[in-house]
Amino acid sequence: MQKAAEDQGGEIDSLTIRRLFDEHYLAVPEGWQLENYDLHRGDSGVSARVVAGGREFSGVAQGVLEAVVQAVSAHTGAAIEIGEYNEFAVEGGTHASALACIRADIDGRSFSAASLGEDTSSAMLQALLSVVGQFEQAARQAA
Repeated sequence: MQKAAEDQGGEIDSLTIRRLFDEHYLAVPEGWQLENYDLHRGDSGVSARVVAGGREFSGVAQGVLEAVVQAVSAHTGAAIEIGEYNEFAVEGGTHASALACIRADIDGRSFSAASLGEDTSSAMLQALLSVVGQFEQAARQAA
């Protein structure tokens, strides 16, 4: 936002802010769109199965985010550390959509993404998949 404001010589309008947010945080990297997921809590913790871009990731841990991070990390070989995770109801009521925001350090680099979803689980999963997709894109560009 700061760079956009400096480039335009001052303040930027709300439409520009929303466009920049969509481009930098909500955009889903190619091949990382959440297709479906299945979550179960049992005696051994949470079992998670996530499908994105035709790939399936499965893991078991104490929580959903931890289980999916372990599964995606095992698949990509990348060390993923969640630095920050927040979720918000976008509207009131029981049918409210959710916004999830994640900042993760992946192999020593920081990536941030957000996702709007019909529920908190799908928003959180898509935000996580998006930061991993950003990492993959950055790795391809560096190669």
